[in-house]
Amino acid sequence: MSAPRPAVLVLAGSRAGPDPVAEAGGRSCKAFVQIGGRPMLERVIAALEASGCVGDISVALDAAAPTDVEAPALAKRMAAGEISRADPARTPSRSVLQAFDALPAGTPLIVTTADHPLLTAQMVAEFVRKAVDSGAEAAAALAPTELIDATYPDARRTRLKFRDGGYSGCNLFCFRGAGARNVLTFWGRMEARRKRPWRLAMALGPLTLVAYALGLLTLKGALRRLGRKAGADLHAVILPQAEAAIDVDKLEDLRLVERILGAGDAGQLAG
Repeated sequence: MSAPRPAVLVLAGSRAGPDPVAEAGGRSCKAFVQIGGRPMLERVIAALEASGCVGDISVALDAAAPTDVEAPALAKRMAAGEISRADPARTPSRSVLQAFDALPAGTPLIVTTADHPLLTAQMVAEFVRKAVDSGAEAAAALAPTELIDATYPDARRTRLKFRDGGYSGCNLFCFRGAGARNVLTFWGRMEARRKRPWRLAMALGPLTLVAYALGLLTLKGALRRLGRKAGADLHAVILPQAEAAIDVDKLEDLRLVERILGAGDAGQLAG
């Protein structure tokens, strides 16, 4: 019997308070902001489907989001049952845990975000293949910061610095197996402590934080330590595309993405 195709959850909920990207795009939420005449969320879904390696796609989207008005093509697909709509939980980790618990046993869950309009089918396919082949219970995609800086020197991304190089996250995750639930529970605890740095530090372990601050940790070493804390085997998939690490958090990100797609710098990204 062949392994089930991974299910997908796209996080598209809105954060509390005004969103400058949504306001600039004239939409109620960031997921519906149009780039090249197409909502960001629809671009993400198109890339997932074109990858040919995922199964059912669900979108965690606020019930009040006016899909019929701001994303009518998506609304029709949801009404036809082609794309599922899920109510987002109070935090991203709870939304993912909710989706993971609803899956049949043995089905992996791929998670990404609606504000990732540069996502391509190639990125998705490579990530899914390498994440599944790794055998890890949780995997995350990363892109080398050296590559990002060389390709888009004005892109401002969060950076993780290790002894063997720097990386930025790509908003692509894979969860599967019993250990995946441990990771999601651990993630929830970290979210709850994000406003109390000392509690976050204690949860991760002061020795680990000191080693990271001093540049002593390799990426694999950090994953081993974090995996022990989370109770799961963790893996990083390194993607060779700088665009994989560029999402739209700020207005400057929106301008950068529009420039990339408008100029055709990213080849098939405009498709």
